[in-house]
Amino acid sequence: MRHRVRWATGTLDLVGGYVRAGICALVLVGTAVAVGASVSPLGAQSGDEAAQPGVQSLVPFFWHRSEHLERPDVSAIEGIVFLTEADYPPFNYRDQQGNLVGFNVDLAKALCAALRVRCRIAAQEWDALIPALQDRSADAVIASMAISERNRRSVDFTYPYFRSPARFVVRKQDRLETAVPESLADKRVGVRTGTAHAVFLETFFSTTEIVGFDDDDSAREALRTGEIDALFGDAAGLMFWLNGTISRACCRFADGAYSEARFFGMGAGIAVALGNKALADALNYALDRVKISGIYDRIYRKHFPLDLY
Repeated sequence: MRHRVRWATGTLDLVGGYVRAGICALVLVGTAVAVGASVSPLGAQSGDEAAQPGVQSLVPFFWHRSEHLERPDVSAIEGIVFLTEADYPPFNYRDQQGNLVGFNVDLAKALCAALRVRCRIAAQEWDALIPALQDRSADAVIASMAISERNRRSVDFTYPYFRSPARFVVRKQDRLETAVPESLADKRVGVRTGTAHAVFLETFFSTTEIVGFDDDDSAREALRTGEIDALFGDAAGLMFWLNGTISRACCRFADGAYSEARFFGMGAGIAVALGNKALADALNYALDRVKISGIYDRIYRKHFPLDLY
């Protein structure tokens, strides 16, 4: 079982945390929803700009930053070797020239600049990432790895640096604005079967007709052609589809983002070897620096052009 945040195809592990779904260790965009309680979507939250109509890519706080965090001693860190993957846009992938690019890559470079240390970023297969930390052939993994209890048995983590909420998508001509149980009563809503998103719908949207799909492409095409009224899934994956050519500009996000940690996880963190507190502290300091300086927000908006929240 592979424990990482892979929002486009999330599946739920109610015992171990989550496998490939959505992100909090004091995540300020999170909310607690007890099973059986009523549920309501989150609005955009940002410390840098207010949520305003027409403003895209509001950047929430994914960790509790401190403007007074002391700079750690990095004299023993001659450089940082980061590993990531190369097959999950917009997080990490290769461009037409074969260069390793993406949100994770840009963030790693910014962190190294904030620490003023040399930085090397390389791509590796997923199953080799944690072993590379354990045998010290790499220093850190920035590959959208889930901060789960199971992963914590093998690696230590920084603050969560990204979280993707769950969102509903509808066709542009649909008059539905806010996606809540009342507005989706008796509507046909598609979702990937076997995922945290499917369990969430079954728990809180009992009056909705839930239509399961075995793969994301079939679900998205069903929405585009009007076979279903709405589609529920991970916002980052849906954004990538909405902004691409395959969607044929058919659809849009309905208002409302859901970010319940029990269903959608605690976040993606940078992984380091167990016990490597010095590097984890240094990277946490660097995360604060790039957030406070506005660099994190610029990287975020570059790779996530639509407002995920």
